Amino acid sequence: MKIYNYVAFSVYGLLKRVNKKDDKRKLLYKTSLIISLIMVLVSFTIKGILELNGYNDTVIPPLYLFLWMIIVLIINYLCLKKRGFQENGFEFTWKNTVVVIVLISGIITVFILVADKNRERIFRKRNYSQDVTDRGGIKPFNPDEKPQSLEGEVRLWLYDTFEKKDSAESK
Repeated sequence: MKIYNYVAFSVYGLLKRVNKKDDKRKLLYKTSLIISLIMVLVSFTIKGILELNGYNDTVIPPLYLFLWMIIVLIINYLCLKKRGFQENGFEFTWKNTVVVIVLISGIITVFILVADKNRERIFRKRNYSQDVTDRGGIKPFNPDEKPQSLEGEVRLWLYDTFEKKDSAESK
């Protein structure tokens, strides 16, 4: 609980210094929202780690994580409204803010790394080639293949209209 109070106090102090015109209620809303987003990022990271270890998506559906965010937002606001986080003897310094920003950056970095690993896992599961995986799941354009969608038809038209002529002229 002390870490929660430390993060809440640091975020509140930074918002208080940056948004000098906001009243305490708005600052509490903003602090609660930021802390809720951090908790949801941590939840998605834990979900991603579980999926990397063999659990499927049905263990924690994404809708539950959204509901989790709403619940955490309400609980955060009610806890912050008591102002218990200001009574722990913390003093606002820029060191506190830097520590919290590094913590948030670390959480975001881990989230991105886990999401990238999960993307690669999904592409391997769908038997995509390394070329398709590197291109983010987009197959390279093949003019000999019959288009499956409007996008494919537009690409084929562009190839027939412009690129085929350019490649024939350069030879």
